Amino acid sequence: ALYGWGLNSNGSLGRFWLSALPTPTIISADWEMEGEIPVNFFNSGWRTVVYTDAGFLYGMGYFSSVPLCGYLDGRVTDLSNFTLSNIEAVAGGSTGFGFGLLLMDDGSLQGFGDNSSGMMGNNTTNWVLELEDTSLSGFKDVAVGNGHVVALEIGGTVKAWGEGSDGQLGDGNDTDSLTPVTATGLTGITSVATGSSFSLAVKDDGTVWGWGFSSDGAIGPTSPGTPEAVSGLSGITDIAAGYAHSLFLKNDSTVWALGNNDYGQLGNGTTADSDTPVQVTGLTNVTAIAASLSISAALKSNGTVWGWGSAYANALSQGEEFSSYSLTPYQIGDITTATAIAAGLGKILILLEDGSLLRTGSSGALTKTENIVEDGPYPLDIFEGLTITTICGGSSGFIIIDENGKAYSWLLQ
Repeated sequence: ALYGWGLNSNGSLGRFWLSALPTPTIISADWEMEGEIPVNFFNSGWRTVVYTDAGFLYGMGYFSSVPLCGYLDGRVTDLSNFTLSNIEAVAGGSTGFGFGLLLMDDGSLQGFGDNSSGMMGNNTTNWVLELEDTSLSGFKDVAVGNGHVVALEIGGTVKAWGEGSDGQLGDGNDTDSLTPVTATGLTGITSVATGSSFSLAVKDDGTVWGWGFSSDGAIGPTSPGTPEAVSGLSGITDIAAGYAHSLFLKNDSTVWALGNNDYGQLGNGTTADSDTPVQVTGLTNVTAIAASLSISAALKSNGTVWGWGSAYANALSQGEEFSSYSLTPYQIGDITTATAIAAGLGKILILLEDGSLLRTGSSGALTKTENIVEDGPYPLDIFEGLTITTICGGSSGFIIIDENGKAYSWLLQ
């Protein structure tokens, strides 16, 4: 049995009706965990995650950005009972509470979480507390912003829905939409990305198109309500976006950037914003890029990981060299077997070729105490024994998929 005592912030000790437990109390026996033996647990103050001998994960406490948990009030609930064996991609966003979408291999979307601006695209604003079918289909890529969704249709056109006050839906209007609308004039699109209130798309000719609020120049000098070509970019193969900056991977494996540069997230050695593309200093042989808020990251062909921008909460694992930001790319640890990266608030998530996970940042809530190292990165032990295949980051947390198609998510840990 699992015992808990002390302050019960947001139901983190499993008793959502009590403010505290003054003496050690069994907190696992009354719910689904009865009959299973807890073998590991992690507590971050507002929430507790437990791993049992039956191979299940359970959560207690504040999981408002992790709607896969199903509850917001501190009850124990299974975090690992969504067995979806045909997930193609994942996307997670933040509206202060968080939401997520899963793109299935048949082109349909499963959604969960905050729906206050219609991010589920189901013509309602009702929260979705458990994963459910959005009834939307025909997509091959999806990205989510602060409160809007952009989805790439199989035929190369783009749909968008949710918050639209800054023109981020691309239909020429500045209103929210509870159902998909067409981003005007786009064809031949190969990938999409979203920032806080702006959207990006790459065409099959290597050009980039942007629309929405161009905060600090994230999509260029203007803020169009319909897609416009971003000047100065060609040969682009991949895109990523933070809160107010954008990253672009070229076909020569170099990285370019636009937008806010308060923390050096453009990677060009300055803190000056730029509404024209600048090259990230010293990066070659890059195969993947990631961005979130004020963090930027890149994966190189030799399996190394590089980060720049905000080093909040030791997000860049700088150790004794720690500073509040890095103006140019900084190599993270001695990793040489990374296959994918994702970025979130104060951390970078790294998938290794053996299916295990590493993360940067100062919080060790999901890591055994003995494995927390000051300069990181360190393993996410709560997922020990799982083989992870897909990772996604957002400003509220992360979503991952294992080899059996099970989806897991967690809040800023």
